[in-house]
Amino acid sequence: MKTFFAKYSSMLATLALVITKMTVNSTCTYLIYQDELPQDAYKLRKF
Repeated sequence: MKTFFAKYSSMLATLALVITKMTVNSTCTYLIYQDELPQDAYKLRKF
């Protein structure tokens, strides 16, 4: 199990960053609705 996390940790971190960028740059949807975004997430906005 330890090698699984070592092998795929960078891929999971990249996936988390991509999902965060998608939610910051789009309107809120039902599945990933968030009342207020964290301040650090606003740095990832494209506009």
